Amino acid sequence: MGDYTKAATQLDNLADNSSSSPDIVAGFLGQAGQAWTMVNNLQFAWRDQTRALKLIDKDPSLWIDRAVTLGMAGQFWESIDDLNKALDLDPKNVDALVYRGSAWRALETYDLARADINRALELQPDHLQAHLESGNLYRIAGDKDAARKDWLAVIEEGDGTPAATAARDNIEKMDVESENGNDKKMEEKTRKN
Repeated sequence: MGDYTKAATQLDNLADNSSSSPDIVAGFLGQAGQAWTMVNNLQFAWRDQTRALKLIDKDPSLWIDRAVTLGMAGQFWESIDDLNKALDLDPKNVDALVYRGSAWRALETYDLARADINRALELQPDHLQAHLESGNLYRIAGDKDAARKDWLAVIEEGDGTPAATAARDNIEKMDVESENGNDKKMEEKTRKN
């Protein structure tokens, strides 16, 4: 129903009062963490995700969820550490590769970002977020045609998704910047997004 704060609070209460197995309690905490993330309460999300990982540390999705929270908080090195743990457990986890690629981009370590995104696209050629991120990296490298190709693939395959909206926005910004002769400003802006 969209009341993520209430959902998170109830899931926290379930976890605190449950006599279920550790994997069930970790599931409550993981879901609570996701709900806290939806309302941008990153402190509570991190708290619950960390509690879940103390109960079970062999679930890559829990490491990925906490990595996303850390990335949203701008803690990219810590996010990469968690994504490395997820990839140790599941080396072919495309979401972990894409998120790690995004974190590397935020840290301006573009060669490692490109390696992760290329690996993600090898494993899942139609992954929307991987194509969106690939377009961002091409734009930073100054290859507008390749960036446009990736972003158009996102729009075509994922029309109506947040990734498609971001791809459309990126193309529009790139076109406006090119028309105004401000390609350098766009490259800087893309690096930050």
